[in-house]
Amino acid sequence: MVARLTLLSWLCLVASCFVLPAQADTWLKLTDSRKEKINEPVFQGKAQIYEAGLKQRQTVVLVHGLGGTGAGDMREIIPYLAKHFHVLTFDLPGFGQSDAGNKLYSPEKYVQFIRYVVKQRAKGSIYLLGHSMGGLIALRYAATYHNEVSRLILVSVAGVLHRVSYSKHLVALGLGQVSQLGSLGQRISGMVNHMMDKLAARRLPDELVLLTPVTRQKLFNGEASKIAGYAMIVDDVSAFIPKVQAPTLIIWGEDDNIAPLRTAKLLGFNLPNARLVVLDRSGHVPMKERPERFTALVLKHLSMSDDALRQAQRSERYALAVQMPKKTVRRGQCRDTRGRVFEGDYALLIIDNCQDVLVRNGHIGQLVIRDSSAELENLRLRSKGTALQVIRSDIQMTASHIQGQTAIEMAQSRADLAGVHVVGDKAAIKEISKAGAALPSSVIFSVSRIESPATFSYLHGYRQLLPGAAL
Repeated sequence: MVARLTLLSWLCLVASCFVLPAQADTWLKLTDSRKEKINEPVFQGKAQIYEAGLKQRQTVVLVHGLGGTGAGDMREIIPYLAKHFHVLTFDLPGFGQSDAGNKLYSPEKYVQFIRYVVKQRAKGSIYLLGHSMGGLIALRYAATYHNEVSRLILVSVAGVLHRVSYSKHLVALGLGQVSQLGSLGQRISGMVNHMMDKLAARRLPDELVLLTPVTRQKLFNGEASKIAGYAMIVDDVSAFIPKVQAPTLIIWGEDDNIAPLRTAKLLGFNLPNARLVVLDRSGHVPMKERPERFTALVLKHLSMSDDALRQAQRSERYALAVQMPKKTVRRGQCRDTRGRVFEGDYALLIIDNCQDVLVRNGHIGQLVIRDSSAELENLRLRSKGTALQVIRSDIQMTASHIQGQTAIEMAQSRADLAGVHVVGDKAAIKEISKAGAALPSSVIFSVSRIESPATFSYLHGYRQLLPGAAL
């Protein structure tokens, strides 16, 4: 129980990172607009609704993130959008001018709330834009009601990554900002990661924590932002991502430390019809930090034809072609060093006793990592034997595809896989340590697809691998 509460306290701290300071109601006084409170049946309270561009024929729905400002986060872009569209937005229940209380403010229930408002106020099929927590909600909505969403725009989406993976991101971010720690910072990071792995192995009873008013009051003080933040972090959208059909634009701030760019790459790789635009000189709230550039991207995405969007997605698609180039013969090696970067195609790449290695943007026949730490991104690994072997190492892999007889072999290692497709003819992931190994291997899955004779599904969670175990 102590371990559970420790992790819960940590996640509450994580959730607070998304909350923007509250401000007074600053709804723009546009002539062709209105705001009013409605009775809504999902949370059984009053919700503040805002509309602009009332005479326009096509509806754009805007969904805000955590924070007391509610729909005020969108105020810089609404005048631009209202020139072309009927803009429909709201303070989500628990935020802004809407009623708040000790309720279950989960992404699933917010989808139900938006559905109610859309049915009441929208004009036909909708364009849907969500920011931060609102991006997670918009993703769920577009997957659930895919026939009613014509375009989707996801901005700095929060959640998505598994809670342990995201917590490790915050730890690394905090330690990275204290440059004087040097090697001590790395040791501290290693200890924290080990602690998070141990806590992740214990099942956190999310249903119990969220569903009862008593536990919400005891653990979150009944505060809407804390309840919503926790519900967002423990949400699993892996089943929803493949169901999104709307052409999708993903917008991310280059300097976003709250929602890491890794999440954007995961979404860009896995959403069926998506393209990613990264804005320089922008952090977590690009619609406030660069409103004109942001709105230009949004308007372009909403005005393009379906054919033009498909063409743009084909030309800008983040993922590499699946097929391994036939003439890849290059071999690479890293030994006893730090900070090496490998890009492009390799028949074989060996990383031996190297730290902080980056391997990205290429096709690799076989990758061997021993006694090292490495970040792997936007890769295609394909082998007739074992595609990736990880021995006594820590790896982080994002937006990649691995295929082999055994796709990944691990021994006394940690792997953090986000948006990775792992395909094994015999096994997707296999632990090859001998019985009695001091440190069993562990894997954190964030929205990753596993295909093998034993497993065929999206995984989102923590797995510890005993000697001989296979997925």
